[in-house]
Amino acid sequence: MSESSGRLDLEIRLHGDLDSPEAEMRVIGEFDRLQVARFDSAGEALSRSLDRLTVDLTRTTIIDSAALGSLIRLRHALDRIDCRLRVVVSEPFQVTVMKVGGLYDFLGVSETE
Repeated sequence: MSESSGRLDLEIRLHGDLDSPEAEMRVIGEFDRLQVARFDSAGEALSRSLDRLTVDLTRTTIIDSAALGSLIRLRHALDRIDCRLRVVVSEPFQVTVMKVGGLYDFLGVSETE
């Protein structure tokens, strides 16, 4: 949620070759129950021909259980189209949320500095 607008900033970028497309979703701000519908809609709009999707949470300030549920739904949808998911985190609280929730390996979490 940007402080001035009160909503989630969400960026989506597609890249790669036509026969091996990749996409990246970058979530900036608070990723909570108020933002889940927008994230879910963006995930549903992604191409069914993706090979890999990266969800960048490095600039996310809050991740609640509704957001984790949204990431799980996304992972299940990507499994149906044989698309790999990678979730990138950078803050200690993000790592803790993923590990305590038992989602670190399931969501393909990787850490950056």
